[in-house]
Amino acid sequence: EATNMRWIVVICIAILCTAAVASYAQETKPEKAYTSLVIDAKRLDLERSISPKICKEDESVVWGDSEVTTDYAIEHGVVAYVHSLDDAEKSSRCGANPLIIKAIKCADGIIKSNPIVSDSDAELLLSENKKGKYMDEYKVIFVVDLHRSGRARRSRPEPDFRLRNGGVCPTFPGMVKSLRNSKWGQGD
Repeated sequence: EATNMRWIVVICIAILCTAAVASYAQETKPEKAYTSLVIDAKRLDLERSISPKICKEDESVVWGDSEVTTDYAIEHGVVAYVHSLDDAEKSSRCGANPLIIKAIKCADGIIKSNPIVSDSDAELLLSENKKGKYMDEYKVIFVVDLHRSGRARRSRPEPDFRLRNGGVCPTFPGMVKSLRNSKWGQGD
């Protein structure tokens, strides 16, 4: 009977040790790395840019001073611009586990294309990027308000690209391509 009691004690200790090891393994299990960064900048009048930056509260740059080529920026974009968090989740840049951070305002400047995040969020996105490398791979998405972002909301006048003889320069997209009075429209 003493032998049976020893076996019962040994089995109980083994069960307790197994449970403790399993519990410890769950607690120390590394979290899943983030697959992308989504900056929620709705209601901030954030404008699109070919080379946007993410800034901290003092407007120092957290991300965006990378050595990206102009060709890459034009063809692929440094960030993706979408109009809702649902659209962000559908983006090919997003992945299954995005880090979503809310911008608090836009950085001052002529063009308001750089969102500012809180200092604590800036530290978070930099530390998490070390694990997932999503910013290094330009897996960054800005959520902007459809009706507030871009040129439609600018309060300053658009530049005047009219030619001296009254035509409009055809190289600027969105401009009326009336070449009647220009040297290009006269068949030269």
